[in-house]
Amino acid sequence: MVCCEGKKSHWLIPVFIMLCSVAFGSPQTMDEQIDRYLDKAKYFTNIDYDSVVYYADKAFYLADSTNNYPKKVEVYFTRIRADIVVANFVDAYNYCLKAQALVNENNLSEKEPEVYMYMGLVNKLMGFTSEALKQYFKAIDLYDALPESVAKNSESELYYYLADAYIKMGESKLAKKYLNQSIRLAKEQKSIIYELKSYMLLAWLQTKLDSIRKYYSLSDKIIANNEVSQYKEVVLLNNKALLNKAIHKYDVSKSQYLRAIAIAREMGYKKYLANLYNNYAYLLMALKNYDSARINLAEALAIAKKMKDIDIEASVFDSYSDYYKAINNYKTALEYQDSSLRKRNEFRKKQRVQESLFLSTVFETEQKEKEILAQESKLNQFRAILFGVIALTAILLTLLIYYRQKTLLGKARFETMKKQKSLETANALIEGENLERKRLAMDLHDGLGARLGSLRFMVDAFFKNNPHFDEISKSVNDISKHVRDLSHRLVPTQLDELGLVLSLQNLIGSINQSSESLSIELEATIPKRLESSLEINLFYLVYEMINNAIKHSKGNSIFIQLLEHSDSINLSVEDNGVGFDTEASKDGHGLNNIKRRVDFLNGELIIDSRIGEGTLFMIEIPKIKT
Repeated sequence: MVCCEGKKSHWLIPVFIMLCSVAFGSPQTMDEQIDRYLDKAKYFTNIDYDSVVYYADKAFYLADSTNNYPKKVEVYFTRIRADIVVANFVDAYNYCLKAQALVNENNLSEKEPEVYMYMGLVNKLMGFTSEALKQYFKAIDLYDALPESVAKNSESELYYYLADAYIKMGESKLAKKYLNQSIRLAKEQKSIIYELKSYMLLAWLQTKLDSIRKYYSLSDKIIANNEVSQYKEVVLLNNKALLNKAIHKYDVSKSQYLRAIAIAREMGYKKYLANLYNNYAYLLMALKNYDSARINLAEALAIAKKMKDIDIEASVFDSYSDYYKAINNYKTALEYQDSSLRKRNEFRKKQRVQESLFLSTVFETEQKEKEILAQESKLNQFRAILFGVIALTAILLTLLIYYRQKTLLGKARFETMKKQKSLETANALIEGENLERKRLAMDLHDGLGARLGSLRFMVDAFFKNNPHFDEISKSVNDISKHVRDLSHRLVPTQLDELGLVLSLQNLIGSINQSSESLSIELEATIPKRLESSLEINLFYLVYEMINNAIKHSKGNSIFIQLLEHSDSINLSVEDNGVGFDTEASKDGHGLNNIKRRVDFLNGELIIDSRIGEGTLFMIEIPKIKT
C-alpha cells in the first residue's frame, strides 16, 4: 500500500467526515482530523506496519483534497519513519524524494531541513555514512538560515542522528559533543523523546560504571515525570538489564527483563519482543537455568518466523548454538551455527538487492538533476548568443568543462560505493564462515597443543631412565605434530597469500610426504584467483573429501580435478578404494559435512560409488557474482 497522490476524486471524504463529526456532536477542523490520523499512524510505528499505512493514507487523502501541503509532507515523514523500522530503505528514500519535490514546489522552507535529515538517516542505515554526514550538515545549515520565529522542532532529533553517525565511524568524542547539543536543544524545545534518547546513547558511550548509572538515572527521571512512549521505556529497561547482567547483578537484570517483556507483549512490539526473549535467554544461561533459556529462545524464534525477519532468526540460531555448547551438546551446537550462517547469508543477499535498488534510485535522481542542469545550460547558451561570438565561446567552454567534471565525479562516486559495499560484504561472509573453524583451531593449538608440550616435559623429567623412554617420547612428539598439522589444516593461513591452487598443492604435498602408502594427484585449471569465500569453501571441500578417503576408502590413490568454466567451478575427487553403499551411508558425519557445504554454496553433488569399485565425488558450484 502507498500514499495516493493527486486523486481529486476523493473530495467527498473530508465532507463526509465533517458531516459525521457534526452529527455525533464532536466537530473537528480538517487539520485536527489529519493530526488525529497521523497520531494513530505514529502510535503503530513499532507495532504494525499495515496499520501505519492505513492511517497515513487516510491523512493523505484529507490533506490532498484540501491542498494542505505541509500536512502532506508530514504524512511522507510518517511513512519514512515506518519504512525505516521495517527496513524498507528504498521506499523510505523514495518518500524523501517526494517530500523534497513537494517542499521545493510549494516553497516550504521550514520543512526542508527535515527532508535532508531523513535523507541522511536513510543513507546512514544503508551504510553510506559519509553521504549521510553531508545531508545532516546541509540540514543544519538550512536550520541556521531560518528566521528565529520559525519553529525548529526536529533540530534536537537532527543532532541525535549526527551523533549516531559519528558513533558508527568510531568518533566517540564528536558523538558526545553532538549528543550534548541534542540535549540542550531538546530542553529548549521541550522535546522529551530526544532528550531521553540522547541520555540513553550517552550511557552507552561511557566506560565508567558511575557515568553509565548517571545517564540511566536521568533517563529514569524523564520517564517518571513525563508521558513517554512505552516503547522507549522498554528500550531503556533492556539496556539496563544488559548492564546489570554484565556486572553480575542477575536478580536486578532478571526483574528488568521481565518488566520489559511484559510491556512489549502487552503493546505488541513484536520485533523488540523477539530480541528481549533472546537477550533474556542469555541471562538464564548465566544462571544455569537451561530449560527456561530454551523456552525463551523458542518464543523468540516463533516471533521471528511469524514476522519473516531473517536477521532475528539468524541471531536466535546463533543463541541456540551457544545454548547447546553450554549443555555440552556440540554436534547440535554446530548444526545451529550452520543454520545461523545460512540465514546470515540469505539476509546479506537481500541487503545487496536493496542496496542495488537504492543506488539505482540515487543514480536516477542524479541523472534527472543533470538533465535539468543541461536544460538550464541550453537556455544560458541561447541568452549568451545575444552578447556576441566571444562571450558565447567562453560560456560554451565553461559549461563543457563543468559538465564533464560533474559526469566524471558522479561515475567515480558510484563506482567507489559499489566497490566499498562489495568488499564489506565479502569480508563479512568470510568472517562468518570461518568463525567455528578458527575457534576449533585455537582450541587445538593453544589448548591441546600446550598440554602435549607439558606432557613432553614430564616424560623427559620422569621417564628418562625408562627402557621405553625413546618410544614414549617419539609417540608424544608424533601426536603433538599431528595436532599442530590438524590445526593448520583447519585454518589455511596461507590461502589469501598463495591462492587456492598453491594451498591445495601444499596440503597434498604434506600428506604425500607423511604417507608411504598413499598417493594424491591434483589437476587444476584455475587461471586466476577466485572470490575469497569461494576459495575458502573449495579448500575445505577438498580437505574433507581427502580426509574421508583416507579414513574409509582403504585405497592407495586419490585423483583430484578442479576445473573452471565461464559460470561454474567443477570439482571431482576419485579414489581406488573399497567403495560404499551410498544409500546405507547417508548419515555419515564426513559425508554430511560435504553435503552441507555444497548446499551452502548452492552447488550440486553427485556420488558414484559401489562396493569394491572405488568412489567418485562430482561437484558443480556456480561462481559468486561480484
